Amino acid sequence: MIYKLTLGDWSEDGHGQYREFLFDCNYDVHKIRQAYKDSCKKLGISFNHNSDYTELGLRFRDERQIWTEYEDENISEFAFNVLKTEGCLDNIDYHEEDGEYFIEGYSECAILIMNFIALSMPNDFEYKLVEKEDYEPINGWWNDELNEQFGYGLFY
Repeated sequence: MIYKLTLGDWSEDGHGQYREFLFDCNYDVHKIRQAYKDSCKKLGISFNHNSDYTELGLRFRDERQIWTEYEDENISEFAFNVLKTEGCLDNIDYHEEDGEYFIEGYSECAILIMNFIALSMPNDFEYKLVEKEDYEPINGWWNDELNEQFGYGLFY
């Protein structure tokens, strides 16, 4: 099954910039969406800002939120260390500047989110980045299960 992961302003009600990435997955999108929420709660960090799936009462520009605000393309040291410890950054290119971390490219950012989701999927979960076409979105586009923006701050 191939699903679309969107980074940025998919609803085009802010800066209107976004990138779409397709992933070929061996589980259905409903399980993937729930796994995102479960990983947020498990690790206490998130890539979205509307709903607090961590259940920690996160506030505006919290160090536990990643890429959620305009021109917010960095990852805090706290969130970076959580992602690194859990293996989400394996095979992801990044660099550090003044205690903040940056991922090298939008496709790498999308893969990082999928690595994050994979933490709450069954062990046989597989996903692979594929060529662009129009498929069911994992996030955004007004779906009832995960109507969230990821990576809003990556674009400016």
